[in-house]
Formats: sequence, C-alpha cells, structure tokens
Amino acid sequence: MPYTKAGAKATEKWRSENQDRIYVKLPKGEKQKIQDHAAARGESQNDFIKRAIHETMVRDNETPEA
Repeated sequence: MPYTKAGAKATEKWRSENQDRIYVKLPKGEKQKIQDHAAARGESQNDFIKRAIHETMVRDNETPEA
C-alpha cells in the first residue's frame, strides 16, 4: 500500500487515541543488546519490553515487601 499523507494522519490519530508511549533513555550499546536478545527469541523489541515489564510487575506483586 503506498504511503499517503492522509493515511499517515489517520494512523497517527488512531495511535493517539489507542496507545500510550513511553520513551526510555539507555546507555550507549544497551539498545542493541535488547534488540539482539529479543530477536534471538523471535520477538520484536517492543514485544520483549512489554513482556519484561509485565513479568516484572507480576513478580513484584507476588513478592512480599520486607
């Protein structure tokens, strides 16, 4: 499907209505490590980060705080 300004505008409108974004700053080289790790497991970088956050939140809620 060819790129059009109308299509880009519609996509951005959908994203703004349906998704939140988080920007993360990493030390140089960490982004590539994350991309490589995700690719080795057949995941996109975004899917890996979402899974890592979700699994950490679940684990944190299962662990009693000292």
